[in-house]
Amino acid sequence: MQQRMVELQSLCSRITSGGTPLRTLPEYFDGGTIPWIKTGEVK
Repeated sequence: MQQRMVELQSLCSRITSGGTPLRTLPEYFDGGTIPWIKTGEVK
């Protein structure tokens, strides 16, 4: 598979910084509509 570099802003409609919502609220993570990404997954 060929990898291609793109600017993050071209893939996201909104980029923000701040705290992660509580993982004890499953509506944010289980079947929610927000496509979360972990900072460790960003290269």
